[in-house]
Amino acid sequence: MSLEDLGNLGEALGSIGLLISIVFLILELRWNRRESHRIQREEAFQAAMDLELTLFSSDTWHQTWEKWAVVVGDYENGISIYDLKSRFSDSEMGKLSARLLYNLYSLESNLKRRANGTISKEEWDLIGPMHQEMVTSLALKVFPLERLILPKVKAYLNL
Repeated sequence: MSLEDLGNLGEALGSIGLLISIVFLILELRWNRRESHRIQREEAFQAAMDLELTLFSSDTWHQTWEKWAVVVGDYENGISIYDLKSRFSDSEMGKLSARLLYNLYSLESNLKRRANGTISKEEWDLIGPMHQEMVTSLALKVFPLERLILPKVKAYLNL
């Protein structure tokens, strides 16, 4: 084997090494991007949880929710949507709307976590009914949020 053949072999091995390095770099960038997106989703979920704790831990929220439960019963007994809405102040309607919107976001996030296996069946059996209790057909009639409902949530709620 001549010196020229050894040089060509060295160049070929160097090229193969360069290709392996480039492939590894591409894979590393993809992994980092996925991890970055996961961290952003988790931070957004945590921020939403903090918002819920801040907004909905007050007594006024609980009074508004109890009022909603009474009015839902009245709706089932025949009052109109207009009469239903007139029983709430703008502030109360805003709280209920914010809670419903948060619940829709939370449901989407929990459905993804369920699909990924990060929520156990036991946890889902506790979480799922709470979401369904809040997102009712009446709530969607009162609060026009249909355009904000993502496909997985629509499928889960049979909308």
